[in-house]
Amino acid sequence: MKVKILLMLIINICLGVLLLYVLEFAGVVNYFSIIKQRTLQASGGKKTGRSDDPFLIEKEEYKKLLSSIEIREADINVLQKELDEKAAALDTRDKQLTEQNLQIQKIQEQMARAAEEKADYRKKVGKLAEGFANMEPEKSVERILALADDLLILDVLARMDQASAEQGKKSIVPYLYSLMPKEDASRLLKKSTVTP
Repeated sequence: MKVKILLMLIINICLGVLLLYVLEFAGVVNYFSIIKQRTLQASGGKKTGRSDDPFLIEKEEYKKLLSSIEIREADINVLQKELDEKAAALDTRDKQLTEQNLQIQKIQEQMARAAEEKADYRKKVGKLAEGFANMEPEKSVERILALADDLLILDVLARMDQASAEQGKKSIVPYLYSLMPKEDASRLLKKSTVTP
C-alpha cells in the first residue's frame, strides 16, 4: 500500500509539473515572475540582476536599430550635402563653359566677317587693278587719285605690278607714278616704302 501511495504521489507531481509547463507555454500563468516575487520577498526585497520587463531584449534591439538608422541617416545627409555641392560646382562649370562657347562663337563670327571683308577687298582691288590696266594711262591716273584712299591706291598699284609680272609683261606702274602730280607721287612712294 505504501508503494501505491508513493507511486500515486509521483504521478500527481509529474502531472502537476506538466500542467504548470502547459499553462506557462500557453501564457496563462507566468511562474517565473511569481517565483521571482517570492524570492524577493524571501530575500527581504532585494532586486536581482534580472529585469521584470519581458520585452527588455526587444527594446534593446529596437534602440540599437534606431541608433544604426540615425547613423545611416547622418551618413546619407553628408552624402547628399556633398552631392549638392558637386551639382552646384557642375552648374557653375556649365555656365562658364556656355559663356566661353558664346565668346568662341563671337570670335569665329568676327573672324569669318574679317575674312569675308578681306576677300571682298581683294576682289575689289583685283577689279580696280584690271580696270585701270585696260585704260589709257592718263585716265588711269585720274581715276586712281580719285579713290582718295592711299592704302587702296597702293594695293591697286601693287596688284597691277603683280598681274604684269604674272603675264611676263613690263609693269606700267612706274609710268603711272610719273604721270601723277609730284606731291601725290612722292606721298604714295613714301607710304609704299613704309607699308610692309
